[in-house]
Amino acid sequence: MSHSESVPGGNTVRQALSLRKIRWMVTAAVLLEWALLTFARGSLGPHLSPLVLLAASLLSGVAVTWLSRRFTLPASTLSKASAKRFLPWLLPLLLLLILAQRYDAIIGSVPLAVNDAARSDIIPQVMVLVRRLLSGAFPYLPIDIWGYTLYPTYLPLQWLPFLLPEWLGFDYRWMSFAVYFFSIFLLLRYARKHFHKDIHFMIFSLLPFAFTALYFHYDPALFAFTIEALIAGYYLIFALSLFSLRLLPAASGLLLTLLSRFSIVLWTPFYFLALFFSPFRSKAIRIAIILLAGFLAIYVFPFLLQDPSIFFNGYRYHSVAALAEWTPRGADAGPWHLYRGYGLALFFYEYIPGYLVHKLHVLQRSHLILSLLAVLLPALLFFRHRGRYELRLYLTGSLKIYLAVFYAFIQIPYHYLYLVPAILTLPLLLIVWSPLQKIPESTN
Repeated sequence: MSHSESVPGGNTVRQALSLRKIRWMVTAAVLLEWALLTFARGSLGPHLSPLVLLAASLLSGVAVTWLSRRFTLPASTLSKASAKRFLPWLLPLLLLLILAQRYDAIIGSVPLAVNDAARSDIIPQVMVLVRRLLSGAFPYLPIDIWGYTLYPTYLPLQWLPFLLPEWLGFDYRWMSFAVYFFSIFLLLRYARKHFHKDIHFMIFSLLPFAFTALYFHYDPALFAFTIEALIAGYYLIFALSLFSLRLLPAASGLLLTLLSRFSIVLWTPFYFLALFFSPFRSKAIRIAIILLAGFLAIYVFPFLLQDPSIFFNGYRYHSVAALAEWTPRGADAGPWHLYRGYGLALFFYEYIPGYLVHKLHVLQRSHLILSLLAVLLPALLFFRHRGRYELRLYLTGSLKIYLAVFYAFIQIPYHYLYLVPAILTLPLLLIVWSPLQKIPESTN
């Protein structure tokens, strides 16, 4: 997938070599991240594995933000005849069919039952919310059918899509599959615009399927017991909207992410400020209006106004659940989820003195401060050198940086959560392997 770049001015050979190094550095970082989340998870030990995972995740994001000072995504010059060629799409369609069969085997081995939350209450909770809404009951009432009381924590777009499988009678997990692979094919649609040669497009199309196959093989429980593929699909859709910054994809992508999980709420102000102080100012205002309208229509009016306490009840329940997960299971056994090699919570568990509640509070404050710094530092750099960075690449890279930090310090590092930052490696690979165009020196 190598391409030659036009580098007007300066040392063309040196610039091309520099870009080539960045490509392979990002690729190596991405492959290392995939490995540590699948076949090599925890292989470096519970302390070193999450540190290396964070470093690899940060490296790919930082490299793309650095590229944004020199390069921009190419405009699509694909001819209409080439764009309509169906042959290059046969490979991804074939791979989709193969993975769909594997997915069917994974979920077929774990039947769903709303009363069975023995191994996970994620999908049973979604089923309760959906069925309550369809029966006319308020969905966010406490759930006490599994021997404990759970305050629903899921935002509307984390469970409303499952109205469709409930109506039509098919397995909820196929809805997650559909959204996930819809986002993958959106990625390939962008790739087709940038990789004009069929062979380049077909090689790139192998990557998202290889990524998914690794998860299917080494972490099938993620797909059997969770709906994280739905959330990952949302985040990939939003990340891809950064490539064009068109109004409807940008607004809908941001709405999908914020109304399914609040993970990027701290990064969102930088997104709007970067758009506002750019040629996209009017678009930033319209995106904000659509986002506000969607937030009111989907969450505030139908649910939050009926019971304003549901948000804080859900937040408090997360803290209660975290305390339970941090409680040792035996005299010589540490909290299992903290030692699987994903997040850095185990350092707070081991090295912060005091009771578990104090350790958790220190982690929560650190999580907030470090997540804010992961936004503020790229934002300060961007605005200090405003106009010197290609906006789309910088936003994509900074989003990856922020999510790397946010998930590294999350209080319960469940394995399935890391599918979200991991899937954002795919747009980064698309960027670095695209035939990037050099930004003329006069615009810097």
